[in-house]
Amino acid sequence: MTSVITSAARRSILILAGVPFTLAVIVLLLADRAPSESKSVLRFVWGLGARIQDRSGLELLHRPSSFPLSYDQVGHVTIWSVAAVLAMLLLAHRMRFRWIGLSVFGLSLLSEVGQRFLTSSRKMELADVSANLVGILFGMALGALILGTLSLGHRLLAGRRSLTG
Repeated sequence: MTSVITSAARRSILILAGVPFTLAVIVLLLADRAPSESKSVLRFVWGLGARIQDRSGLELLHRPSSFPLSYDQVGHVTIWSVAAVLAMLLLAHRMRFRWIGLSVFGLSLLSEVGQRFLTSSRKMELADVSANLVGILFGMALGALILGTLSLGHRLLAGRRSLTG
């Protein structure tokens, strides 16, 4: 596959997003207080969205009386979605999509096993593994969409250059 992201751009993504994200994930997934802290952050974000909706007068957010996922599961979906998007942007020029997905899922399983053996209050749960998988699938779809859009833009610019040059 021809890469639409230059090696300099991949290095920038890795340094500016990948490294800090990885460190934050390690802290969140292995910290004993992560579920309670993530709950307050998600409540803040949800409340901010609700305030924006109230001021704009638009019905953008559905406010169910009971949210179908736990805050912890939403955190898992979010973390692994971002991980999958980053992996797609950094590795799609070298690996097939399925291997990227399997690699990220393997890392998610490793993190769950790590929670089981490296922390005192967290344990490996099937619901967390399922949320990880949902996040990875969503992130891979989003990453493929981003790469497809970049590829289309690259081809359009190349066509424009050939017409003007």
